[in-house]
Amino acid sequence: MDRIVTSLSHLLWRRVRWPLGRSLWFEGTLSVCYVRTLSQAAASSHELRVEPEHLQAVLIPASLILVLSVMLTSFCNRYHHFILAQGILPGLACGMILTPVLSAAGQYFTTKRAWAMGIIVSGASVGGVVFPLALDRLLNRSSLGFGWTIRLMGFIILALMSSACLLVKEHAPRRLEHRLSLEVLKNKPYVFANVGFFLTLLGLWTPVFYIIDYAMAQGMSLEMAFHEVSILNAASILGRTLPCYVGDRMGRYNMMVFMNASSGVLLLCWTLAQSTISITVFIWLYGFFSGAVNSLYAPCIAQSKYANLHQAPFIRSSGDLMLTFLRSVCPKSSDIGTYLGMGFCFCSFAGLAGTPICGALVKQSGYYLYASIFSGSMVLAGAGSNLVARLFLSREFRVVI
Repeated sequence: MDRIVTSLSHLLWRRVRWPLGRSLWFEGTLSVCYVRTLSQAAASSHELRVEPEHLQAVLIPASLILVLSVMLTSFCNRYHHFILAQGILPGLACGMILTPVLSAAGQYFTTKRAWAMGIIVSGASVGGVVFPLALDRLLNRSSLGFGWTIRLMGFIILALMSSACLLVKEHAPRRLEHRLSLEVLKNKPYVFANVGFFLTLLGLWTPVFYIIDYAMAQGMSLEMAFHEVSILNAASILGRTLPCYVGDRMGRYNMMVFMNASSGVLLLCWTLAQSTISITVFIWLYGFFSGAVNSLYAPCIAQSKYANLHQAPFIRSSGDLMLTFLRSVCPKSSDIGTYLGMGFCFCSFAGLAGTPICGALVKQSGYYLYASIFSGSMVLAGAGSNLVARLFLSREFRVVI
């Protein structure tokens, strides 16, 4: 649903005829993002109070709310209709779905936990490729119309979520103690990892929501600019999977710091891309690196201490790398849901604030340079905080961590 937001902004313009410039088009797109992010924070906090064996008690209602929000969108024809149907409801639903699914998957894996979580998160990018292209084709090259096009998307989501409700199971034993705990604030790697992701989210989403308008401002056609979103998501599929696979071997925090810093540098170079080719290349690169940042957050928070050397990802091809027993970020697999839920709750407010700040910078300056500098600086600051978290785990740079 995150990736469909940009597509829906285009639909809003066609459906309600709002301006497609830097005024209401931006505000319509961002309002959907703001309310959804805030709802996800509340839903993530709600998940912390759910017992492991009651996972379906969270997933089934959330799935129904998600499908309902899509179906209601097919009847929308006013601004506030879209805010309710594509802001509040899917935000609540996706927040209740994301944390339980990621925590359940993380409980089954130790050495390949990042790889497993990365595959799950890459589903968002797959949907980000398929849904925008399908919406564009069904709306512009068929006789279905707006209503039935959206309803068809709703039926597809219903089938996908039904399979998820049937297949997702928790593995860790039941916890009897309270879910929320202030003891995690004493865990310095956990705190700095979340501060890093918070700072990163202040700037990470800027190109995702503004790339269509930016590309059109550089002379790109509306159709080609709209497809840039699918190009970004296609690159993000690789970014959400391959770095996680490498991270299980080279170190999840090592990979997170590198990908985070690379995303920040790309954001600082954003406005240098002014032709169709250069914008497309930028989108490919940014989709890859930013996708890695999104997918590596959960494995980094779920980092556990290896019980023995056979469980640890040991690099045998190089004598320069050494391995020590790692300090854990999340001490038990049954705690993954708690740690992720509290982290998502905190970091979600950065997504709430970051994009409107960039929108205000674009409106004030009339261009994207200041938004690029702000976003890149925040992402680089996030990379620095993640580096501090990594150093708290081990100050030895040759350690796979």
